[in-house]
Amino acid sequence: MKNISIEEILKQLSYSDLRSGRRWCRENDVLLIKQGKQEFALETNFQEAFERPFITKLKKQHGDGWKMVYNLYKEGNIPALDTLQKISTVGHKVFRSAKRKSNLFKEKLDMALKGKKVA
Repeated sequence: MKNISIEEILKQLSYSDLRSGRRWCRENDVLLIKQGKQEFALETNFQEAFERPFITKLKKQHGDGWKMVYNLYKEGNIPALDTLQKISTVGHKVFRSAKRKSNLFKEKLDMALKGKKVA
């Protein structure tokens, strides 16, 4: 396991104050370890916390396929990301029955399920 020093963490976070870096680590559950004069964290622990907001966004956008999209970003595969963006923006129409009777039935059923009185 690779370690990352507190100085490197400050650089990646664009912080200049040591206390701010420590606070960020504490708030994001990154364990800081002190050995003698050195202070460091596990690199994977820091990277996971640093990229967590991006991963959360990918999970919302792509569901179970977020890992594949994350790897495309990590590799810098711009053409594949562009293709994926074009594919994911294609919308799907919601099915609407052409028959008025079935639509009325569905509306009454929905209202009954919601607990409203059906006329």
